[in-house]
Amino acid sequence: MGRKGAYLEREIERVLSYLSTLGIHGHKNHVRRTAEGQYLEGEPFDYEVFVNGTVHCFDAKECRENLWSLKNAKPSQVNALLQCAAHGAEAYFLVWFEKGGLRRFDAAYVKAALTSGKKSLSADEGREWDWRDLTA
Repeated sequence: MGRKGAYLEREIERVLSYLSTLGIHGHKNHVRRTAEGQYLEGEPFDYEVFVNGTVHCFDAKECRENLWSLKNAKPSQVNALLQCAAHGAEAYFLVWFEKGGLRRFDAAYVKAALTSGKKSLSADEGREWDWRDLTA
């Protein structure tokens, strides 16, 4: 088994490559490091895609279980995504469930779940997500 999250990251990179051929820009955010490689600060979320006047901001997660543990939704990520949503972005967590496929959980939904004390979300609670949504 490879590094956790590597499968979804590889697939998203393939999608970003294809979107680029359509004239759509997308990129992965990276952590801030010094010139020597010392960690300074994590990225606010994983990806941004700019298409037809809309920015899609999302963090990618993988889940081998039937439930996505909300411990994996870092408060800093939730807050950064909510800030983006407040200014018109599509802001969400994109979660790959091995047994349930790719699901989208809007940042506001995740925040509400956390606030209510929920510990996890099931694939059924998310919306299906298709990479072609980024071409519309």
